[in-house]
Amino acid sequence: SIMSTIKVDRIEPQDGLQSNAMGGIVQVVRVVHTGQVSSNSTTYVSTGLQASITPRSASNKIMVSFEHSIYHNGGPTNTSNVYTIHGIKILRGTQDIYTPVSNSNGPYEFGGYDGDGSYFSNNYARPRVEYLDSPATTSPITYSTKIACFNNEGIVYVNYFSSVETTVAPQSWMTLTEITA
Repeated sequence: SIMSTIKVDRIEPQDGLQSNAMGGIVQVVRVVHTGQVSSNSTTYVSTGLQASITPRSASNKIMVSFEHSIYHNGGPTNTSNVYTIHGIKILRGTQDIYTPVSNSNGPYEFGGYDGDGSYFSNNYARPRVEYLDSPATTSPITYSTKIACFNNEGIVYVNYFSSVETTVAPQSWMTLTEITA
């Protein structure tokens, strides 16, 4: 009898790990965004950050991870409370897949609060969010974010840039990771 030996460096299944394997990374997409956007309202506005991916299997999941460079300039000083609170929403296409906790005054997921109101409150932050999505499709998907202020107070900026104050342009980014189900 004759025996044969096949030697290879690596065998990669077309759609990631074998069908009985769990948690394998199929593909990663990363986008960096530097455009400045601002909001002074409880109405959500696009941050300009978005990334697209085409899942290789409808049963796979997409880990949506993002970070925003945030500067929130506080509201008026003639009130008893000054809020620098805001929320960031996640969309798949035009559908909201994550909406921050909110009440009738707007979203209150990130930021700060000054109870004496005697000074402007300014909040600098770099919120990081991870959301595991099950889009159940092999069609191209675009994920994006929107931001809004609590109580219409102050101005929240994404990627705030001032040539007087800033020496390096701020960045936000989004990473989409397709994971085998």
